[in-house]
Amino acid sequence: MFAGRCGSLLYMSPEVARGKPYNEKADVFSFAILAWELLGRSLLSAGLPSGDADAMLGYVAKVAWQGWRPALPFYWPTELKLLVSLCWHEEPRLRPSFATIFAKLQAMQQSGDVAQLVAAEAPLLLSGSGRHPASRQHQGGTSSSTAMRQREGGTHVAHGRHHHPQQQQHTAQDAKKNFLWKLLPEKMRQGTQQHGLQQQQQQQQRHVTNQHARKHHHVQQEVKQQLVEHLKQTKAMMLEQLSSKSPQHQKDF
Repeated sequence: MFAGRCGSLLYMSPEVARGKPYNEKADVFSFAILAWELLGRSLLSAGLPSGDADAMLGYVAKVAWQGWRPALPFYWPTELKLLVSLCWHEEPRLRPSFATIFAKLQAMQQSGDVAQLVAAEAPLLLSGSGRHPASRQHQGGTSSSTAMRQREGGTHVAHGRHHHPQQQQHTAQDAKKNFLWKLLPEKMRQGTQQHGLQQQQQQQQRHVTNQHARKHHHVQQEVKQQLVEHLKQTKAMMLEQLSSKSPQHQKDF
């Protein structure tokens, strides 16, 4: 057991921040924060003003005394959410050991949860708001040259092939996607492809089910309409028969 405050404030466990005795479970808490940053592709420091000591102390107070933790990404697998939640648990004795964490992560990799996470992160990673530098440079050059030609009274495009900035951006995104895809291990790529195929099959199945449901509803409406018409015709025939009978038959009837 150790005592005393030490370490980085952003990754400090509640017991360390409070000055209480601590053990290796304090490192498990720090691991949870690092895992949140790495797997969520975000930094806790991004939400804090740079060099603001009061903001940093406020963050430590929320974590150590109010039980605050950053929100887990919605697209994470359930097992990963549970593991990180246990790692930054308020009670150190309830946090798993690093041996357990390692075993859990291996099980997630074998079960395909890691491939599911990569498949979920790929669209978010590749659809960022920032544009490729080549796209910005190309767009800026196009704007300046267009303005110059307008000032000169010309509206023709310069010689050579002209690419639209959006087309240049899509080309850069495709190249980035292919580069990231080659970095993945073979098993992870296979798992990602299988996950994508499963999603595609589920979407097709939902589409077929919806088509059958709409067709069944349409048939029901047609049968209902035919039944109503048949009842109307039967009623009209009965009234016609009654009107053709004598008054005595009508009275007996």
